[in-house]
Amino acid sequence: MKLYLLISGKYGSRVVNNLAEHGMAGDIVGMEEFPEDLPDFIEDFARYVPQNLPPADLIVAVGLSGDINMVVPEVARKTGASSAIIPVYDPQQMPPGLQQEIQEAAPHVNIVFPKPFCSLQAMGD
Repeated sequence: MKLYLLISGKYGSRVVNNLAEHGMAGDIVGMEEFPEDLPDFIEDFARYVPQNLPPADLIVAVGLSGDINMVVPEVARKTGASSAIIPVYDPQQMPPGLQQEIQEAAPHVNIVFPKPFCSLQAMGD
């Protein structure tokens, strides 16, 4: 499985380290790290979409807060990923309205929002 990671902050770094420690470093085909001080509301999130994205199966967005999460649908489209995981560690980080907006922007992508991350259940995709 090819993973593309979108991370921010200590939580994002911790997840990357856990993946590497559990033998998944070779599955990571790319990673974009976002600064922690991005505003919660971003008018033009498209400018934050990484360029030259490799093919991937799964997008994992960890530690992102607010509208920057809206890059996930575009990253999934550009990489060909059919699934995305966006863990919710704080309700203010990912309000239900933003979750719905993300899902509507990517109807072709199976996006899950586990809260907490360890509650993630296996699915068919």
